[in-house]
Amino acid sequence: MMSLEIIYFYLKSSEIKMIIWPTKKLGEIAQLRMGETLIKKDLTGDGVPVYSADSLDNPWGYTSKNKLKFHRGAIVIGARGTIGSLKLPEDGYFTSTQTTILVEPNKKEILPRFLFYFLNTLDFKKFTVGTGIPMITVGYLNTIKIPLPPLPVQKAIVERLDAIKKAQELNDRQIALADELFQSLLYRELDPKKKNWKSKRLRDVAEITMGQSPPSTTYNMEGNGLPFFQGKFEFKEIYPIPIKFCSQPIRIAKKNDVLLSVRAPVGPVNLAPSECCIGRGLSAIRANVEKLDQFFLFYFMKLNENKTSFLGSGSTFTAIGRNRIEDIKIPLPPLSTQHQIVQKLQAVQEYKKKLIEQKQKLKELFESCLNKAMKGELVT
Repeated sequence: MMSLEIIYFYLKSSEIKMIIWPTKKLGEIAQLRMGETLIKKDLTGDGVPVYSADSLDNPWGYTSKNKLKFHRGAIVIGARGTIGSLKLPEDGYFTSTQTTILVEPNKKEILPRFLFYFLNTLDFKKFTVGTGIPMITVGYLNTIKIPLPPLPVQKAIVERLDAIKKAQELNDRQIALADELFQSLLYRELDPKKKNWKSKRLRDVAEITMGQSPPSTTYNMEGNGLPFFQGKFEFKEIYPIPIKFCSQPIRIAKKNDVLLSVRAPVGPVNLAPSECCIGRGLSAIRANVEKLDQFFLFYFMKLNENKTSFLGSGSTFTAIGRNRIEDIKIPLPPLSTQHQIVQKLQAVQEYKKKLIEQKQKLKELFESCLNKAMKGELVT
């Protein structure tokens, strides 16, 4: 199997040749109609799949009460609700709700998958009508102009885009596997119940800084001062990206300090991406590196971030103070062991980081090929 890097560079390296395709209105090459009226109680659990105007690829449910039946190759467009959501069901037969528009292409003129890819280039929100609940209509969609290269060219374009899609799916699976491996390593390497490690209170092996929010007048979004972090809502991947900055910080965290959410919820952790200002929703924890590896501390707290038991007595916390944090027990294997564990976990994180970068490259490649193909810049 070719690696994703080979697929990426192979697909990107092809020559581009400009061709002006003839066009037809969508209503001239396809039958369009609204879906049928179906509500939740009509879902019987058997019969044909039912698709709705949502962002899911899977059916909304199944029904035997349908009056309409569409064949594979029909495209489902969200007309109300999730406007412009697109589905190309693989089911032999299916139906869809009244919140959708069904497009049944004339396969002698246009391939369903080619049309599906073209529709993905449109901003359907620009086609909405109505002053109340926005929606798109069959009448308006009928007038959209569709490029019509010869069927063999359509097929070649579809194969090219499908190849990138498969590479994206493989990349997503690899990211999911990297996540599973990381979680498995966390439990295997850091669960103190499985180890014969001594432990210390956090106060004995780290310095703790409780956050304090500066006056609101010192916040800005222009990058003046230090990045400002307030709580867990800013945490995504390791090293959060700042939304706000603060020109007059009161409490400061250093790069790689463990940021612990101390208010609703208690427990989620991240690492300070640089010197930053922390509000009262966070505390910053800096390990005594002669006793405790900073990243070992982070990974141990990451393992336990969805638990409250490691924070001391009690079952539910909306907020915790310094004393509670200082009482957290941290396992202390030899420093050499800590370093080895950190290296394993960081290797997986680095691998995942490269996969995420590759995911972005594949996304850009797909969008570039899609737009060029539909504009007549044929990839040969």
